[in-house]
Amino acid sequence: MAQRMACSTGTLLISVALLNTGCALRTPERAATRFVHDLSNDIAQSEGSPAFDRARIGLHLKERPSKQTSTGIYRRSAGWSRRNERIGLVSSNVLSDPPDRYDLRLSWSPPRPLREGLLGKLLGTPYGRSATWDNGWVIQGGLLEYRATEIETPYLLFSSPAYIRDPLDFLEAVNLPRLPSMASVSHYLEQNASLRSPGRVEEGGYESRKFSIQHDISIILYSRSGPQKVPYLAGLAVAIPSKDGVPANATDFLPVLRDLDIPTPDQLIEAVSRARSTTAETRTASFAVYDNVALVLSHPPKGDLPANLTIWRRIEAPRSLCEHLRPDLERCSGALH
Repeated sequence: MAQRMACSTGTLLISVALLNTGCALRTPERAATRFVHDLSNDIAQSEGSPAFDRARIGLHLKERPSKQTSTGIYRRSAGWSRRNERIGLVSSNVLSDPPDRYDLRLSWSPPRPLREGLLGKLLGTPYGRSATWDNGWVIQGGLLEYRATEIETPYLLFSSPAYIRDPLDFLEAVNLPRLPSMASVSHYLEQNASLRSPGRVEEGGYESRKFSIQHDISIILYSRSGPQKVPYLAGLAVAIPSKDGVPANATDFLPVLRDLDIPTPDQLIEAVSRARSTTAETRTASFAVYDNVALVLSHPPKGDLPANLTIWRRIEAPRSLCEHLRPDLERCSGALH
């Protein structure tokens, strides 16, 4: 590794010529800039090991010997260090991951946030925010996340296009409608509900609370605390009872969705109505996604059971829902990829 040289630190937007000098990469900002530059120049279209090699060479990092563990985890890693300073690059599991499904993580030490505005200057407005409330950008079909919200060790994580497939499964797009605020939905229900249940803690740290409104319609709100401990609406479930033995149909949910101020209710109902149905025991369920939300319509073919419509933020839909939509993802199926 070339000896560190004195370099100007006057600008964050570094020219390609400066990026190619050995001294230009020994700060988080300059390493991040080079990483973004190389991802934008077709690394994103490479397979896992070649992508790691190209990123490592561009960052002037030395690969470290890798050790396979008893569990079969084998990640490639490379780094540079000087005193207490470090730049590191790590790949995902090259033993089990398909070649086109990989991620690359760029980290640095001492841990600190990147200088404000750097990634915006390099990549523009973020495509959206992840379930961890971090900004993300789409690069040639892959996804670059800046993991920095409420953690002590910020880092950049790039996931390949074949792993991402649809960015909306990972990022809540800033330019598409989202679920309303928890405050507005709670206010409506507090004003109109005839019955209210105490909150209860569900799997994953969500809190659920059940309300009953007119015509025996029940609504369950699922909430969680976001940054600064502010609660947000993660999902909701609406149950409409059958009438004279006839189950409710999809369009019966429209008035409830409009009252709750759920965006694009007609499009949501159309999407789930068009979805392919699966039958389990006595119920038929249809799973669908539309923009930033995932949803399932479940109803009995006959009898007195209610029909149910469940809507969640797509990026954090529970396993019972997303396993039907993205079974290739660990968070949806539990299978390792």
